[in-house]
Amino acid sequence: MREGKVTLEFENTKHHQFMELRCYNNFGHEIHWQKIYKGQQDIDVDVSAWGKGVYIAVIYSNGGVMGKVKFVVEGGGR
Repeated sequence: MREGKVTLEFENTKHHQFMELRCYNNFGHEIHWQKIYKGQQDIDVDVSAWGKGVYIAVIYSNGGVMGKVKFVVEGGGR
């Protein structure tokens, strides 16, 4: 994780459609949404304004979960 950003890497996005990234805080509230394009291999998420804590990033395709990962933000604006 670079200062204020987290980079998420994907595999096999060329095989899926209607992909999106959604990030949730520890309370289950969605705090970030971003489209993922076919063939895209990574994405940078600006977490500089997020508070310290554990977050989960979920990748969806056609409304179904394709993958998820937890990550920690150690600094932040809130």
